[in-house]
Amino acid sequence: MLDQKQDGGHEINATEFVDGCMSLKGPFKAIEGAMFKQRIDQKLSCLAERLTEIQAQQLKSSTALSYILERVAAKPDPGPRLMASV
Repeated sequence: MLDQKQDGGHEINATEFVDGCMSLKGPFKAIEGAMFKQRIDQKLSCLAERLTEIQAQQLKSSTALSYILERVAAKPDPGPRLMASV
Protein backbone atom coordinates (compact mmCIF):
# COMPACT_ATOMS: atom_id res chain seq x y z
CA MET A 1 0.00 0.00 0.00
CA LEU A 2 2.74 2.50 0.96
CA ASP A 3 4.97 1.35 -1.89
CA GLN A 4 2.19 1.98 -4.41
CA LYS A 5 1.48 5.58 -3.43
CA GLN A 6 1.01 7.40 -6.71
CA ASP A 7 2.34 10.82 -5.80
CA GLY A 8 5.67 9.36 -4.69
CA GLY A 9 5.31 10.57 -1.09
CA HIS A 10 5.92 8.49 2.00
CA GLU A 11 3.00 9.75 4.04
CA ILE A 12 -0.63 8.80 3.67
CA ASN A 13 -3.75 10.34 5.09
CA ALA A 14 -6.66 8.46 6.68
CA THR A 15 -8.63 8.26 3.44
CA GLU A 16 -5.70 6.78 1.52
CA PHE A 17 -5.13 4.27 4.33
CA VAL A 18 -8.78 3.14 4.37
CA ASP A 19 -8.90 2.97 0.56
CA GLY A 20 -5.73 0.88 0.58
CA CYS A 21 -7.15 -1.49 3.19
CA MET A 22 -10.38 -1.83 1.24
CA SER A 23 -8.45 -2.79 -1.91
CA LEU A 24 -6.66 -5.69 -0.20
CA LYS A 25 -7.70 -9.07 -1.50
CA GLY A 26 -7.08 -12.55 -0.22
CA PRO A 27 -6.04 -13.72 3.21
CA PHE A 28 -3.51 -11.75 5.18
CA LYS A 29 -0.50 -13.99 5.45
CA ALA A 30 1.65 -14.16 8.56
CA ILE A 31 4.75 -13.24 6.56
CA GLU A 32 3.04 -10.05 5.35
CA GLY A 33 2.19 -9.17 8.94
CA ALA A 34 5.75 -9.84 10.07
CA MET A 35 7.16 -7.70 7.26
CA PHE A 36 4.75 -4.88 8.10
CA LYS A 37 5.65 -5.09 11.79
CA GLN A 38 9.37 -5.04 10.92
CA ARG A 39 8.93 -1.88 8.85
CA ILE A 40 6.97 -0.19 11.63
CA ASP A 41 9.59 -1.23 14.20
CA GLN A 42 12.36 0.21 12.01
CA LYS A 43 10.49 3.52 11.66
CA LEU A 44 9.88 3.68 15.42
CA SER A 45 13.55 2.95 16.07
CA CYS A 46 14.60 5.77 13.74
CA LEU A 47 12.15 8.14 15.43
CA ALA A 48 13.42 7.19 18.89
CA GLU A 49 17.02 7.71 17.77
CA ARG A 50 16.20 11.13 16.32
CA LEU A 51 14.33 12.12 19.49
CA THR A 52 17.38 11.18 21.55
CA GLU A 53 19.57 13.34 19.28
CA ILE A 54 17.19 16.28 19.62
CA GLN A 55 17.11 15.92 23.40
CA ALA A 56 20.93 15.85 23.53
CA GLN A 57 21.11 19.01 21.39
CA GLN A 58 18.52 20.68 23.60
CA LEU A 59 20.53 19.79 26.72
CA LYS A 60 23.74 21.19 25.19
CA SER A 61 21.96 24.41 24.20
CA SER A 62 20.40 24.75 27.63
CA THR A 63 23.75 24.18 29.33
CA ALA A 64 25.48 26.74 27.11
CA LEU A 65 22.73 29.29 27.74
CA SER A 66 22.94 28.75 31.50
CA TYR A 67 26.71 29.25 31.37
CA ILE A 68 26.33 32.50 29.42
CA LEU A 69 23.65 33.82 31.76
CA GLU A 70 25.78 32.99 34.80
CA ARG A 71 28.75 34.84 33.30
CA VAL A 72 26.64 37.88 32.49
CA ALA A 73 25.14 37.89 35.97
CA ALA A 74 28.59 37.58 37.59
CA LYS A 75 30.02 40.65 35.83
CA PRO A 76 29.91 43.80 37.92
CA ASP A 77 27.66 46.56 36.65
CA PRO A 78 29.93 49.10 34.92
CA GLY A 79 27.53 51.91 35.71
CA PRO A 80 26.04 54.34 33.25
CA ARG A 81 27.57 54.40 29.82
CA LEU A 82 28.47 57.57 28.04
CA MET A 83 27.17 57.80 24.54
CA ALA A 84 29.61 59.05 21.94
CA SER A 85 28.35 61.95 19.89
CA VAL A 86 28.03 61.28 16.23
